[in-house]
Amino acid sequence: MRRPLRIAVFLPNLGGGGAEKIAVHLANALAGLGYEVDLVLALAEGPYLADVSPGVSVVDLGARRLLTAILPLVRYLRKRRPVVLFSHLEYANIGAVLARALSWAPTRLVLVEHATLSAAFRQNPTRKKSFLLFAAMRLYPRADRVIAVSRGSAEDLIRFIGVPERLVRVIFNPVVVPQIKELSTRPAGHRWLEPGGPPVVLGIGRLTPQKDFQTLIAAFALLRKDRDCRLLILGEGEQRAELERLIASRGLAQAAELPGFVKNPYSFLARCSVFALSSVWEALPTVLIEALSLGARVVSTDCPAGPREILQDGKFGRLVPPGDARALARALSEAMSEAPAAIPESALRPFTLPVAAGAYAGLIEELAGGRRAMKILLVTENLDLGGAETLVVGLAGALAGEQGFEAALTATDGPLRERLDSAVRFFPLTRYSPLKTPVCVADLRSILRELRPDIVHAHGFTVGALAALAAKTCGLRPKMVLTHHSRETTRLPSALGAKLMNLCFDRLVAISKAKYDGLLADGIPAERICRIPNFIDCDAVARRLAAVDLGSVRRELSLAPAQRVILTAGRLIPEKRMDRFIEIAARYGRSARERPVAVILGDGPERGRLDALARKHAGEVRVELLGYQTDVYKYLAVAGAFLFPSEHAEVLPMVLIEAQASGVPAVCSDIAGNDEIVVDGVTGYLVRGGDEQYCARLASVMDDEGRGREFSRRSVETARARFDKKAVVRLHAQLYESL
Repeated sequence: MRRPLRIAVFLPNLGGGGAEKIAVHLANALAGLGYEVDLVLALAEGPYLADVSPGVSVVDLGARRLLTAILPLVRYLRKRRPVVLFSHLEYANIGAVLARALSWAPTRLVLVEHATLSAAFRQNPTRKKSFLLFAAMRLYPRADRVIAVSRGSAEDLIRFIGVPERLVRVIFNPVVVPQIKELSTRPAGHRWLEPGGPPVVLGIGRLTPQKDFQTLIAAFALLRKDRDCRLLILGEGEQRAELERLIASRGLAQAAELPGFVKNPYSFLARCSVFALSSVWEALPTVLIEALSLGARVVSTDCPAGPREILQDGKFGRLVPPGDARALARALSEAMSEAPAAIPESALRPFTLPVAAGAYAGLIEELAGGRRAMKILLVTENLDLGGAETLVVGLAGALAGEQGFEAALTATDGPLRERLDSAVRFFPLTRYSPLKTPVCVADLRSILRELRPDIVHAHGFTVGALAALAAKTCGLRPKMVLTHHSRETTRLPSALGAKLMNLCFDRLVAISKAKYDGLLADGIPAERICRIPNFIDCDAVARRLAAVDLGSVRRELSLAPAQRVILTAGRLIPEKRMDRFIEIAARYGRSARERPVAVILGDGPERGRLDALARKHAGEVRVELLGYQTDVYKYLAVAGAFLFPSEHAEVLPMVLIEAQASGVPAVCSDIAGNDEIVVDGVTGYLVRGGDEQYCARLASVMDDEGRGREFSRRSVETARARFDKKAVVRLHAQLYESL
């Protein structure tokens, strides 16, 4: 076992700013990952000192000015010799470059840039800012890496500061941390945020020109003409007196307050009517992400850089021009009249601590080992809604986040693009058809030349073979991996298919035992096959189930108090035997205490026939054909059993894994794939027989509450042990590294 690597994090102090808070979160998380972490402060002071983990060593250089901290930092580097030094904030970054050069230490230096320097200079072109800009242009390129906290900030570093693109890495700040939710439930302690009061507009940030609270106050004055409301601005800074005078001159003394720095702003964010960001420039505004994570309505200036990325071009909140008080007032008024935007988990995930800490850890290992992060290109035909496509999107995000790879994905664009983590580069691909083969190969050649990946992992034989051809014809030799999610890997005769797979791919991933056996039977050598199952994020499933409003779902389905739900999901095609699902549910309904409700999620060509069958059995069971649903978990939350009589042997049906992870006992056909998910008599039943056997097993689960609870508990345990995302993604990482 190797000795833990020593890492240093350098800042001026732990004053109450977003960058300081982020640095503490990262230091604590890296210590939790097993690194020896020194938090090196020019002066050990500030409110966030209390948040430093006991596993992090605080080093106080005892310097009140950064200029006088350079020599103490030189002495620290010579004595402690950390493997990597992370420096945060512009003047600290300049001092860190100088100290590293003077120390002659072998420490690798990473600068973390939390600002958009060109915008900061244009807004306030003082002599001090001119020096900062000149120094950054001369010294930033001497670092080993420069982390930009947004893509806009990265472009600024490359184009304006002149940092070589190969040195710049985008890692979003870890803003969404578990403590936020708990802290938001605590009392805010301000009279205006008590229930029943007028709506409150909230601003948060240092009272400096960058935050442009003058425009927010002017917008609030316009807003007050149309409605009774209040304004709170949390923070301290050089412009306090000026802002207080502005509030008084506008006649807002009884409606606007500056409470100062607040250690727990989350209780304010959770209770405000709308959060407003009025900045003239940012890099990645922490508080805007925090507001979204707490479900607040948000309005932001469309300043460089960060807000447009976070709000996804205005999808999750309004964007207005910087400095435009009228536009800001109008947006605030409109936001107050609407429900907060529904923020999907995937939109916030890039800003979570595990993702950021994983990316930082990957960079540490890269620099410590003198190697760069491995580049992985995932290839799939499209991002249409489907189980395999959803898995590929989730895998890409996990590789770029927790595992620290440089991950990219190419596919024909589709609705799942919205779920793709921002840390993953996306390359659109022409939709495949035999006639478009040359176009697809040309697309892939262009992508491979630009990315130069170490690994190409294809999900689908056809698109994988095209990627292999593209790589060979443009002179690249990435390792090729193939995962196929359906029964037939190719539509070719097995001998020819095996020859092509051996020619095109270095490894083949079998997601089930049946698939593994099939590849062996086709003539693929065992040493070229590895078994890695599909995965599910069990923690995310638990969170989604906990968030379901059961009463609302029962009302949606018009359920009586004692009425039970039998659920299934899948395409409405003959092989899925949805007709048999209805027949079995009807047979069960004849002897049930109350007529059950059978819910079918999915669409397809069988819909008309199934509607007719449902009407035929209406006296025994109420059938609800709900079509395709993006949120299957709200129906799983009210289901007593998952009935899956499909005769379509799938490799590893994701819908069964979802049911098991949700604690819904399954009654399903005993065919290949199902038997690797459901443990017969433990988490559900595998049935080989007619409708009578299915009905008996269904009754056993639905009518025996004790057995149902035990099956539910064991289902969750088994899903977590076999299919949890963390373990399965680690298997992928190990496969890539072995190549």
